[in-house]
Amino acid sequence: MTNPELYSIGINRDCFSVKLLAKYIGYALWHALIAYEICLYAMNELGVSQSNGTEIGFWVGGMTTFGVCIFMANFLLGLQAKTYEIYGILMLFIGPICYFFFYWVLNNIFVGDIACLFAPNFSIGVIWVAMLFCLIQQYAVEKAFQAFKKIGEIDDNLPWAK
Repeated sequence: MTNPELYSIGINRDCFSVKLLAKYIGYALWHALIAYEICLYAMNELGVSQSNGTEIGFWVGGMTTFGVCIFMANFLLGLQAKTYEIYGILMLFIGPICYFFFYWVLNNIFVGDIACLFAPNFSIGVIWVAMLFCLIQQYAVEKAFQAFKKIGEIDDNLPWAK
């Protein structure tokens, strides 16, 4: 090894450890729990219905949960990637656009239970509230997670730290 200091990060396990893996798994489970509870459970409660009085149903709740997971994943990539090039920003918007496109295609091709879900899905106000709530809580949890990671770090620029 000509430069052993370059390998010290891997040897000391500074970038990866079981503790860090457990933190990220817990972080992912939190987002999955929020997406599931808000989108699927809350919309399929008794009394929640469309504007014409019919029940929302399992398909709309499931498709909304799937869409919120796509939105949350792209939103988190946007928060953490710090990509400011046009191609990176374009790729972040392609995920949600593809969700709407393929949901529309699925709605028009398949008949039976899945047909005619696209328009009612996005005309129900509680779906938009659920999507917005999931993204807001994700932003808040992400900022809290970043602040929590910085608690243990020492800032060398402070006058009393020298």
